[in-house]
Amino acid sequence: MLMKPRKVLFLLLLFIMTLPMHSCQKKSEVIDENISNKAVKELRHTLHKRDGWVKVHAAEYLLALSYPAGVYEKFTAELRDNDTTPQYRIGVWRTLARSSFNKEERQKWINKIWDVYLDKDASDRMHAAETLSKLDENLLSREPQIARQFLGSNNTRLAAFVRWGMAVNSDDQLNINELVASLNTDDLNTRKITAYGIRLNVGLTPKQWQILYQAASNEPDSSSAAVYLVGAAYTRMPEEMHSTEVEQKLHKRMRSFLFTDTKENRYHACEALADRGTVADLPSLYKLFNGESELEDDALPPEFLADQNADVRSAAANAILRIYRRIPAKMSSIDWLVIAIYGIGMLAIGWYYARRTKNSEDYNLGGRIMNPTLVGLSLFASILSTLSYLAYPGEMIKNGPMYFTNLLVFPLVFLIVGWWFIPTIMRMKVTSANEILEIKLGKNIRLLGTFFFLSLRLLWMATIIYATVDNVLLPIFGIDASYLPLVCAVMGVVTLIYTSMGGLRAVVLTDVIQTVILIGGVVLTIILVSIHFGSITTWFPTKWAAHWSDVKIGFDMKTRVTMFNAMLMVFGWYICTAGSDQIAIQRYLATRDAKSARRSFGVSVLTNFSVQVLLGIVGLALLAYFTNIPHLLPDGNTLLSVA
Repeated sequence: MLMKPRKVLFLLLLFIMTLPMHSCQKKSEVIDENISNKAVKELRHTLHKRDGWVKVHAAEYLLALSYPAGVYEKFTAELRDNDTTPQYRIGVWRTLARSSFNKEERQKWINKIWDVYLDKDASDRMHAAETLSKLDENLLSREPQIARQFLGSNNTRLAAFVRWGMAVNSDDQLNINELVASLNTDDLNTRKITAYGIRLNVGLTPKQWQILYQAASNEPDSSSAAVYLVGAAYTRMPEEMHSTEVEQKLHKRMRSFLFTDTKENRYHACEALADRGTVADLPSLYKLFNGESELEDDALPPEFLADQNADVRSAAANAILRIYRRIPAKMSSIDWLVIAIYGIGMLAIGWYYARRTKNSEDYNLGGRIMNPTLVGLSLFASILSTLSYLAYPGEMIKNGPMYFTNLLVFPLVFLIVGWWFIPTIMRMKVTSANEILEIKLGKNIRLLGTFFFLSLRLLWMATIIYATVDNVLLPIFGIDASYLPLVCAVMGVVTLIYTSMGGLRAVVLTDVIQTVILIGGVVLTIILVSIHFGSITTWFPTKWAAHWSDVKIGFDMKTRVTMFNAMLMVFGWYICTAGSDQIAIQRYLATRDAKSARRSFGVSVLTNFSVQVLLGIVGLALLAYFTNIPHLLPDGNTLLSVA
């Protein structure tokens, strides 16, 4: 005897849910966990045991790699002894600015650097100009006449740093053109500083890059400016030049600087390879990190491991860790099997119900006899977008639990919608929300309402599909961005086919399956993180994170989230959506009566409440997980930037 379709679907769903437990995205086997751990230890050792700018650089590497523990505390201690020490105080303030979670705190340290830059009697104005440029502060944003005066200074190094600072975050191409033009000066320091600044944070047009590339090609390797120029040309190369002979030439030349006799060359070669190096560079970086030479059995001088070369070891450690982050994760065959089964299953559901639909009411409303619980789960899935599913954990990670105070308004929403809106809607015996408009306001208003609804939904769904594919699917699958329109079209067509074939019954059942998968994914994430740490109590936070928003209750337009703001926003959104949206009203009308419709809405609200709580817990779990192993984050990102 054949099993009923729902039993078959249940087994398929169980199969889909259990397969991922045997599959995971593993990075390439080239990652050496021992080297990775040693690299982090080296940076931490330098932070705590070395002195001066070496400590500053190590701290900045740790912050960029999402290992902030101890950095702010260490440099707060440094501040007590060096707040008035020329030059080094700039490095201390810079580190404190970068390690500050609070914007006001960060700005406080940046303002101190500005004060030095604007102080004509300060001996470390040049260091202030360099640091402001590194912090993406445009030097024309305050007292622009001072910056222009410095351009004519006899101090060519100061002039070069200011020219760089004028091009940072600048919409005026004249500033960038002037910076690029200075690459052809005869002054060695100007060429070095200009190329250094371009590599760090100045974007170039292809034409500007060609000037940089020509300057790098003309600079002999014996020049101390060569490593700067080649590094800038290599890291700022236009995308259309990737995988060309030019890139290979620059890459080879860049790597040749790793084992020269000059510490400056080794350090800046590591910095450039940290930005754009590949797996092929790892063996050389391993040797440099371990104090070995490219030649077998030929060790670098013993002083390499001493303080004066700690900067090079830190730079090599940083380069290794960043290249590790760029190694792409790969989808396993089991992952692809799950996706294929899911897609086929959705189409099969549409085909199954298409054969059992008898009339328009059956198609549009499921015969008005649908199960209230399933309808409620469908309503939840229809309202919750993929972006919200991703956003709630990110909100918890980045800003803390304040937003989740909106859950307190759910009981009031249920009372208003369930006991006022739904009975009114169910008494009217209509087929859609648009019919209500016609009954109350006439046909023209119905047509206008239909137009607005369809326009809004088409734009909303298109945005969700586009954002989901662009931010989630393409990075996970490793698909080239040029295929973005095609993938969006395929997703849209598959969804259109199974919903059009099977009507509301197919939509409800697929929504229920999606709800189970969504909740299952949330629960599975919490379980896996708990297994990683040993228990849920090990990773669950016991105090308010330093970077989370402060607790505020009342209405405040200047504050991102307060309890009242969150509750008011969700109340307004929920009342409008649940009380007037065709997606919600269609599902109420698919049940037998007002009591069943109210039960459907109650299931939807309860599921939404539970899922938001679970997603908030997932945010806490991921915060603990990636704080513990931040090397799994994408290169160039921190935990807070990807949240």
